[in-house]
Amino acid sequence: MMVAEALNTPRTRPPKEAYYFDPDHPFGQSLSYERAWNLLKQNPWLEYEVENDQVYVLSSGAELSLIVPKDRDLPERYLAEGASLVKPAFRWLGLALLGLPPAGLGTLVFVLLAVWHVWQVSKRSTLDQADRVRAAVILTVAAGLLSLALALNYLLFLHL
Repeated sequence: MMVAEALNTPRTRPPKEAYYFDPDHPFGQSLSYERAWNLLKQNPWLEYEVENDQVYVLSSGAELSLIVPKDRDLPERYLAEGASLVKPAFRWLGLALLGLPPAGLGTLVFVLLAVWHVWQVSKRSTLDQADRVRAAVILTVAAGLLSLALALNYLLFLHL
């Protein structure tokens, strides 16, 4: 939306004088912010008139309107497009942790599934640095859970 469209919306009156600096240019943005601060120092009351996706219009009474660029980043998506490839292995490890109380029998199955998933993912595609660290953590935790499950299984078979 152009500046003229932002100023001629039905919700606002056309200003007598409008200041506009290029919102895409860093120097223009700093001039807009500086001008807004100077207006606030002169008169602490600014009227918010209208906005669109790129700019909003401030007015200091009937004599001056200022168009200020929003300069906002887009919000980050909830699920990143490049989600971690080893994320399902963390779910398998969570189920392996829940499998410890019944003598570690469930842990034996789920730890092996987590290790198998990490091995398949690393074989299929190249992992970035973060996924390599995650894979190392998964393998370390899996080794610890597996040793604990084997110890619990040994105690179970001694008891029988």
